[in-house]
This record gives sequence, structure tokens and C-alpha cells, in this order.
Amino acid sequence: MNIQQGNPNRSGQRDKEKFIRHNWKIKASRCRVIEDGHAPVIMNTREAIDYAQDKGLDLVEVGYDVKSGISTAKICEYGKYIYDLKRREKQAKKQARANAIEIKCLQIHLTTDTADFERMVNQAKKFLSEGNNVKLALRFRGRREFSNMDYAKSIMTNLLSRFTDIAVVDSPLALNGKDLSCVIRRK
Repeated sequence: MNIQQGNPNRSGQRDKEKFIRHNWKIKASRCRVIEDGHAPVIMNTREAIDYAQDKGLDLVEVGYDVKSGISTAKICEYGKYIYDLKRREKQAKKQARANAIEIKCLQIHLTTDTADFERMVNQAKKFLSEGNNVKLALRFRGRREFSNMDYAKSIMTNLLSRFTDIAVVDSPLALNGKDLSCVIRRK
């Protein structure tokens, strides 16, 4: 949710960002007023704005109930409310990035040599030790390689057997377009 405090853009249409209504910009005639330490009270919007301004604060709309036509508003300082929303949004994005598990992809072919095969196995083990999931893909080049499906499956089962002690198969071996692939994750 992006927050914008200004007016709509020059063309008269609002950006896809959310506008936070406060004080006299609240359009509902009645609102459910939330005040710290008190139970919510339904009152006329004009009275609620006057009540908030008497306390030196703002009336900020935090929600709207379409069925009843009543908006939910909070008595607080508008600038601090916007600051807290932006801070929470930034923290949520940061947390999502930290919790995201990356999928690393390693591609082999039917003609991959044993030295390259060993190097890719070691690279996959490194990725697994870092906590990432690994997609192992055997890519087919042309019809002739596609006709050797049994040989390709034996290569993939040989590859998967090297990870039995440290990883489990997350998604089974499947043919996706030109790839015979599966995803493994750390135990």
C-alpha cells in the first residue's frame, strides 16, 4: 500500500496509490470513532472532527463499511499516522525479503561430462547449505535427445541419489517443455 498525501495528478485521475482521508475530507456523514483507551463510539462526522480538533489532533479515516455507510476513523496526529504506516510497510517488505526462499536453478544436458556433473553437484550442495531450494533441470536439445527419455531419467535419478543424505525432493521429476526437472530442498 503506497500512501500519498497530495492532490490527484494533472490529468484529474488519481494514481493507483491510496489517499488517506482526514478531517474535512471524510465523506461519510457518520463515523465510528476510535480513541486510545476508549471504546469505539458512533457519532456525526462533524462532531467527531470538532472533538478531535479540541484535543489538538486529527480525525483520520482508517476504514469504510459500505453496507452501513459508516466510516471508521481514528483520533490521532495525521503526520505521525502516515509515518507509522510507511514504516510498517517498509518493515513488512524487509521481512518478506528476509523470509523469501530463493530457488536456484542448475541445468545439465545429456552430454554433460563427469567433471562438470561433479561441479554442479557441489554447487547444488552449497546452495542447499545456504538454505535455498535447488531446481535440477535436464535440458533437451532437439528431437534426437528427446527420444532418449529413459536415459535422461536414469541420469536424473543418479543425480538425485547424490542428495539423499542432505535433501528431500520437494516437487517430483516432471517434464516441463524442454526440461526434465525437479526441485529439492534441505532436510
